[in-house]
Amino acid sequence: MKEINQPGYSYWYECTSRHFTLALTPLTVAEKFKEVMAQKSGSWIFTSATLSVNDDLHHFTRPAGDRRGADSAAAESL
Repeated sequence: MKEINQPGYSYWYECTSRHFTLALTPLTVAEKFKEVMAQKSGSWIFTSATLSVNDDLHHFTRPAGDRRGADSAAAESL
């Protein structure tokens, strides 16, 4: 079980008629994501209509670990 006063985490819960979920979610996944990307070399493709803001991908790439020097491109949505 995790310490309930860890900085850098969001605590949240969800209740339904059948169950109760208490969750501990990190506010950033950048370090873990960098580890995974380093272990699995190759091309990574991310698709979403909301990855860029004003044609800039840094809104997504910085929190995701921002691999310096990595090529990136955005295609127009159809």
